[in-house]
Amino acid sequence: MSGLRADPAEAPALSSELVGLSSRGRDILALIGDGLTNREIGKKLHLSEKTVENRVSRLPAKRRVQRRDAGQPARTA
Repeated sequence: MSGLRADPAEAPALSSELVGLSSRGRDILALIGDGLTNREIGKKLHLSEKTVENRVSRLPAKRRVQRRDAGQPARTA
């Protein structure tokens, strides 16, 4: 069983904004950053769209931002 989990000492350091997030929260945040919708995130992570909506709604408080797109670079068309 010890081989199933990575050694925490080998894990990459997280930025201060990500420290309070679970690994699933970081996964969702990364997919938001890639421009995926809640439905697309749900399909990719095998979650219901409602579960993703709930997780996304809690992310701003954990990251101290107000909007889903806050802190993301502006996209060009």
